[in-house]
Amino acid sequence: MKKFFVGILVSLFLWVASCMTLWGMDVKNASGYGFAVSNDGDSNRKALQAALDGGGRVEVSVPGTYNLAGTVFIDSDTELVFSEGVVINKCYSSNGTSAAYVFVNRGAYDRTYNENIKISGLNIKMNGIDQGYDMEPILGLMGNVSFFYVKNLEITDFTTLDIGPMSFAIQICTFENIRLERIHIEGRKDGIHLGRGSGFYLKDCKMRTYDDPIALNAHDYIISNPELGWLENGVVDNCTDLSAESTSGFFCRILAGSWIEWKEGMEVQNSDAVISDGRIYRVHAEADGKNYISRYKPVHLAGEKDYGDGIKWAMTQDKDVVNMCGVRNVTFKNISLEKKRTTAFSIYFDNEAYSRSYYPYAESPVQRNFTFDGIDQKADITALIFSVTPVDTIRIRNSIIRNGRLMFRRIEVPGCDYPPIYVELDNVLFCGDKDRLVLFENDYGLDINVVMNNCRTDRPELTILTDNVNVIRKSVSSVDDMEYYAENNVIYIKCNEKRTVRVYDASGKKVFEKKLGEGWHATSVLPDGVYIVNGKKILL
Repeated sequence: MKKFFVGILVSLFLWVASCMTLWGMDVKNASGYGFAVSNDGDSNRKALQAALDGGGRVEVSVPGTYNLAGTVFIDSDTELVFSEGVVINKCYSSNGTSAAYVFVNRGAYDRTYNENIKISGLNIKMNGIDQGYDMEPILGLMGNVSFFYVKNLEITDFTTLDIGPMSFAIQICTFENIRLERIHIEGRKDGIHLGRGSGFYLKDCKMRTYDDPIALNAHDYIISNPELGWLENGVVDNCTDLSAESTSGFFCRILAGSWIEWKEGMEVQNSDAVISDGRIYRVHAEADGKNYISRYKPVHLAGEKDYGDGIKWAMTQDKDVVNMCGVRNVTFKNISLEKKRTTAFSIYFDNEAYSRSYYPYAESPVQRNFTFDGIDQKADITALIFSVTPVDTIRIRNSIIRNGRLMFRRIEVPGCDYPPIYVELDNVLFCGDKDRLVLFENDYGLDINVVMNNCRTDRPELTILTDNVNVIRKSVSSVDDMEYYAENNVIYIKCNEKRTVRVYDASGKKVFEKKLGEGWHATSVLPDGVYIVNGKKILL
């Protein structure tokens, strides 16, 4: 037994010693490799690349603005830390080229996974430079910071305020387990653009972009997504769509798609996908709406090829091949919508010259299980949610809808089936500057089933219309029919009629629920904090 414990102690000592050696060896300061404020962009790229090669913790600790020209690769097991006051200044190389990517993972080019990567404190000044060609970009991957085939990625305290019109700020596709936190993005193109993958958490993000601040695009244009597949199991928490004078797109675009096996004589257009010999191929053409008749089956193993019928096929994917894709199991929490938009959340099919997401008579992709909890619609938005794809369940909770509506349509392409849609609204406050709010638009006669629990209007004369949907339960009252106050960590509630009262804490956890009659009632003793009583805040 004594020898056993001695062996354990020796093993533990050796493990600790090895970790100390590893930690000491793994910490590198980029300045020691020649990364300096005084350098040109080419020299700094070589220096930073040398520091990052092989992984480990790399620190940029001296404040200042660093010129950087060309693409920098990141390996597995890398932590890249920028201290406060460090700015990366994207610039042209001495030969006039600019970076395909500012940062990209090493495995992106041969589609092998990189794992365990952290980037913190990155602040990039784009200087009006979009995606460049210091090396051939990966078709569909166009983020300044791009990751393709990555597991366990974390990006925190990221800032860029001048994104151009042709490239995204951050793009990640084919991933497992990513976390982006404390992100500030402004500019012309998409802020955070996600392709296929599972397990994502976006938290504390504020964005002011002309196009989509957040794109959850399982499908996309051929130039905007390198692979296709399901995007699932995510949370978008405490994010703000900052106000701006002009805009395009949506606060969040949620794209699905579906395609078929290749067959001779089929009609295709730009971005169409097919399955051939167990691989996905896509048409890479001009976005001019032109249709082509496919005579030759694509079978090449990589790259692009025209077989003689005028169609350039890009071999897109030979792993995890599916015939449809979409987004599922996503929760949006504590979202502040400050920008005036036509649509905030778009559950979407493209159907235009750039791309048609749904090929006629393909299998119908159902986007599933969306929860919107704590949505504060501050700006004038026509449609809070606009859905044109099949979707099964939408839940809206603890939210404010201001002059907005939920709009449901069919895509005007034959063959797409739409299952019943279930919409649950719980503890929603409706605000409007007219006396009637048309809550639903269902001009296509979809089977929409609605439950409304404990919802309210901001004034008694506001009527909520729910035409053209099947209302299973409708509980909508005026905020004027309830009074409350707090004393000695108890909330006292007065109801003028029978109603269900729910109290949530600041995290959204329900701490009280009871059907109350007329008169005064009391909750149990509650801890100090902020609470929401049927949509109204109260402080204990």
